Formats: sequence, C-alpha cells, structure tokens
Amino acid sequence: TKPYNLPMVMVRVDAAIRKRKLADPYATGQELMFDVASTDALTGLRNRPYFLLRFDEEVDKAHRYDYPVSCAVFDLDDVKALDDELGPAPVDDLLAEIAMSLRTFTRNNDVLARYDGTVLAVLLPHTPLEDAINYASKMLSEVGNTTYSAPCYPTRARLSAGVATCQNGSARGAEFVLGEAMRGLLQAKSL
Repeated sequence: TKPYNLPMVMVRVDAAIRKRKLADPYATGQELMFDVASTDALTGLRNRPYFLLRFDEEVDKAHRYDYPVSCAVFDLDDVKALDDELGPAPVDDLLAEIAMSLRTFTRNNDVLARYDGTVLAVLLPHTPLEDAINYASKMLSEVGNTTYSAPCYPTRARLSAGVATCQNGSARGAEFVLGEAMRGLLQAKSL
C-alpha cells in the first residue's frame, strides 16, 4: 500500500531472493531452514545466535593462523524528528534503514547482525584495531549525516559505537572481545 517504506521493501525483496537461491533443485531443506533461522526478520541481517557462532569460529581461526579479528557494536542513541508535527519515524523502520546503510559499507566477508533490540554488531575478520575504529567512525558519520524518512517522517539518528580486537594469536576468546566492545559502547553512550 502507498506510501511504502523503500528500505522495508528492499529487506523483503532481499529475503525473497535469498530464499529463491536456496530453493534450487540441489539445495536441501536444511540449508533453507538454516538461512531462515539465522536471519533477523526485521532488518534482513543475521541474528544473534548466528553472529556468536561465527564469532567463535573466526576467533579460533585467528588464533590458529595468527591474524586480527575485530568487533564493532553499534546502538541507536538518539532519534530526532525534523518535523515536530509529524514526529520521528517508527524505530523498526528506522532500524531497517540504518541496517541498509551499514550493509552498504560492510565487506562481503564481514558478518553484520542485529544483536539485540537496537544493537547491531559487526564481525570484522583480518581487521586490526585501527581499521576497525576507522570503519566504526565511517558508520557513525554516515548514519549521523543521513536523513531517514519512513515514508513521510524525516528523521535524523545517531549511533554510539564500541570497538575491540583480538590481536594475532592472543589467548582471549570471542566472549571477551565482545565484552570489551560492549564496554566501549557503554562508555560512548555515557559521554
């Protein structure tokens, strides 16, 4: 129905394309079920269980092959309506649009996921801390400079971020690195 929210339409089209690709005659039902079970329905991103599983796998590989793995965690911090009479866009629509913005600047081998509520997490394999900080800064700037409208509610949003890295073969596991990123996020939100 009109007016429609373009990001929400794109998320649904992306999910349909993924489902169609998996529905080839050689694909098993398990592959299709896994894709559906590991995808967040609202944003089209991966979900928390998938993210945690991949994070553990990637940190194990990083220890074995001696390369850095970074994690960036983002949270919706501030939502401001640009038209006081209309108010801000609904949070669900805004989150879907922010997810699309982040997806645009995320590499194919990175894992972008909706971690919890308005928290989004990104797993950045082969990425040292400095590059992860640059990535997070770019994302904060991109989201902060974008006007979202869903479909008639011009809105500005601001994210906070936390970044942490597991450097070349350190004994720290995925849980520790994610905890450090979350601590960084809490510090950023308290500023």
